[in-house]
Amino acid sequence: MLRQPFHDALAELRPDCVFTDYFMPWTCDLAAERGIPRLEFTGVGFFAECAFRSMKHLKRFEGLAADAETVVLPSLPDFIEMPRINLPDPSNLEEREPFTSVFAHAAEVQTKNFGLVMNSFYELEPHYVEHFRHTVVPKAWHVGPVALYKRDKAAMSKRGGDAALRCLDWLDECKPGSVLFVCFGSASNFTENQMREMAVGLEASEHPFIWAVSNAGEGWIPEGFEETIEGRGMLIRGWAPQLLILQHIAVGGFMMHCGWNSCLEGISAGLPMVTWPLFADQFFNERLLVDVLQIGVSVGANGYTLRAEEKKVVGASVVEAAVRTVMGGDEEAEERRRRVRELKKMAFRALEEGGSSYNDIADLIQKLEEKTTTTAA
Repeated sequence: MLRQPFHDALAELRPDCVFTDYFMPWTCDLAAERGIPRLEFTGVGFFAECAFRSMKHLKRFEGLAADAETVVLPSLPDFIEMPRINLPDPSNLEEREPFTSVFAHAAEVQTKNFGLVMNSFYELEPHYVEHFRHTVVPKAWHVGPVALYKRDKAAMSKRGGDAALRCLDWLDECKPGSVLFVCFGSASNFTENQMREMAVGLEASEHPFIWAVSNAGEGWIPEGFEETIEGRGMLIRGWAPQLLILQHIAVGGFMMHCGWNSCLEGISAGLPMVTWPLFADQFFNERLLVDVLQIGVSVGANGYTLRAEEKKVVGASVVEAAVRTVMGGDEEAEERRRRVRELKKMAFRALEEGGSSYNDIADLIQKLEEKTTTTAA
């Protein structure tokens, strides 16, 4: 649908470079036709990119029918073991299935691009930056965390309207580091039964929380729930000012779906996380947070599928335990906080002059200038 308009735009504008999204791999051919470089922006991290490619070495899941069985992802810098149920079947990676087919097609053209631009920073996943550059695409620049480039609090709060202001006012009355923020993004989907279990678990944890429930109706709410949590919990229906909430001094933890943007925003806020992946790269991101960086605690969600009804329900007691683990005050919890706060410092330094992302942006600009100069000559 977009191919012809994009072709016409290139003919009219005659740009020196094309910079398009990961999910628009067809723009690579159009850029090649005009003899100009194509840069690709991918919304996942280096770890997930490397993990996805390691799946191709597996070929198929022969003899792995039981949900409890695990798979070791080969050819990665760390030992990464995952439940088979949380992975797409590698034998289907070339088929035209949702997500896997898109990822496969996009991966095919990555070696034909001028290079990749990644929303990450070197210090977060250094071994996977190097692994990706040495085994997949040499020209891959990390320029993140991009959410830190614009930090206009007034503009962010205005977007959420009165609801955002009420939320921030409520947080102002809470103790520092006491509140858990719960948000699963705009594309996540849960059954009413799962929502009820989540609600009961959050209430039982006895920790204050803000819960963004933008995609839920009203049928899941346990009787008396909102009255019981009054003063200790807040439900946000609609858009939530996630960045502002995460950066508020009262917030001490983040329960989320492991979408890459949310992972980076949680890290940039210095918050340990309760991980609840659902699909796409999210199960890979969970392993990065829990196993590699050791800044997350999993609720044990399983099932690589978009269909909420096919997922095993995570019980209230499990939700409660995960929240208490992340928000607790024992030595393990404090060490988790220390690690993520160090990563927060690294994230900000990466964007400063001389930082890893700052330098990668400068190198990208230089390489593009050299390429366009050579092409013009």
